[in-house]
Amino acid sequence: MDSLNAALGKLFKQWKSTYKCPFVKDGLMFKKDQTIDIENLWLHSKRRIAFLVKDQNQGKGEHWDDDARLWLRDDWRTQELKRPMFRNIANLFYGLSHVSVEESAQIWYSELNHDKVKNHFNHYPFAFIECKKVPGCSLLTDRELREYIQQDTTFLSKEIELLNPNILVCCGGPIFDFAINMYGKHALHNYGINGNLRYSAEKNLVLIYCEHPAKRFMHSETFYDTTMDLFRLFLKTEDGKNFSHCSTHNNA
Repeated sequence: MDSLNAALGKLFKQWKSTYKCPFVKDGLMFKKDQTIDIENLWLHSKRRIAFLVKDQNQGKGEHWDDDARLWLRDDWRTQELKRPMFRNIANLFYGLSHVSVEESAQIWYSELNHDKVKNHFNHYPFAFIECKKVPGCSLLTDRELREYIQQDTTFLSKEIELLNPNILVCCGGPIFDFAINMYGKHALHNYGINGNLRYSAEKNLVLIYCEHPAKRFMHSETFYDTTMDLFRLFLKTEDGKNFSHCSTHNNA
């Protein structure tokens, strides 16, 4: 049986063959400490959190093939949370991993400890998925993103199925809509304003809408609190209790 990364490698090879341009791979983020068996940790994690984002901003001009899984392994700025996008992701990854209904485990933004967040980010598994695998620049319209997602729905759905997360953080409307359609709108229970959190009882899976972590002029506290408030309220419901029963995270 193929390892998870081997299976993803086969998928990406087939996916890339449909394009005659640079292509970006992603999935489970590798760590600087290469003795960590990140795939095994992921497979045994109670909360398997995947962040679904738009595309890779390579700026204007010539673009190139890339593997986003290497960023955390090779780039000290990502490891040290110097990049705003990954600092926001790291905060939310920590909060979603540790929050419960217990009063002492609400993980408010003011309680986040930089060193604990950084340690968690650098040692525990999460998935990072760019829904448009063709790299772009700083501007991507929702219409263009929807077109790419529609074109690549089969491949993108297969990537998610292989990774098998149970929390999908959908960074943007087109991505949230895709995830809802993937799991079946009528099979999901709605929570929060505008149904910005959906739950599949069949899959024991949570879909959460949030803004893009690199959105300009958005404060990190706003990004964190908006999503965490949704999840905190959900955990208090019967569906939330069922989810928590199978997804208590005890990592540091």
